[in-house]
Amino acid sequence: MAFLTIRNLTFKRGERSILANANLDIPRGKIIGLMGPSGTGKTTLLRLIGGQLKPDAGEVLLDGKNIHQLSRKELFALRRNIGLLFQSGALFTDMTVFQNVAFPLRLHTQLPEDMIRDIVLLKLECVGLRGSHAMMPSELSGGMTRRVALARAIALDPQLLMYDEPFAGQDPIGVGVLLSLIKMLNTNTGATSLIVSHDLHETLSIADYVFVLADGKVIGKGDPQSLRASRSPFVRQFMHGRKDGPVAFHYPAPSFRQDLGLNANQHFHGG
Repeated sequence: MAFLTIRNLTFKRGERSILANANLDIPRGKIIGLMGPSGTGKTTLLRLIGGQLKPDAGEVLLDGKNIHQLSRKELFALRRNIGLLFQSGALFTDMTVFQNVAFPLRLHTQLPEDMIRDIVLLKLECVGLRGSHAMMPSELSGGMTRRVALARAIALDPQLLMYDEPFAGQDPIGVGVLLSLIKMLNTNTGATSLIVSHDLHETLSIADYVFVLADGKVIGKGDPQSLRASRSPFVRQFMHGRKDGPVAFHYPAPSFRQDLGLNANQHFHGG
């Protein structure tokens, strides 16, 4: 049985469908890439898996448990085994780096403070930022913020790690560090990792399997090698960065003439 099963998942914002009957089966202990054009529901999917959003239809089963049928107490307990690295890092601005990383340990465990201190320093050492433990988030660069957020996400050694654009804003050294960390965590802890990213080269270099999303659905899936060789027009457009193809560059809109309030006999004059 898959560690994470997503069936007929549908989520709407108003009249707009973000996800439309999406189906994914994610095995335990693998690194999974979730890729596709912007606005196709990848971050929304992570938030649905984490129970932060509720679907309009369908279900999300994590280790056999239907996330959206759990009680508040059960969901809180389940989240102990989920680590999420947000796009922005989402650090608490009024807490030090140390306090940010310690937060989930204090929230979900009864560990003594000396043990919490050791764990926090160990996690910060993993991301190369042990020396920053007394700093405030406002003193960190964007790349450092993301790495502290990763230390916080792995504080409880979760079974499921979800990364939302982990390589954005990182210099080449930082990207290399994160790639090594993700791979190491997957190998050493057996965690299942979901990576939402637009960075093709980096994600494909470590992913065991990749799902490509567009128009709220899975339009392609497979290991990196098979996706590179895919003959699907959707997948080929994304993998090769082509502007023209099944996925439209322009968001749906009335004609330009109609938006400008021009009738058929009027002409537009640029200034």
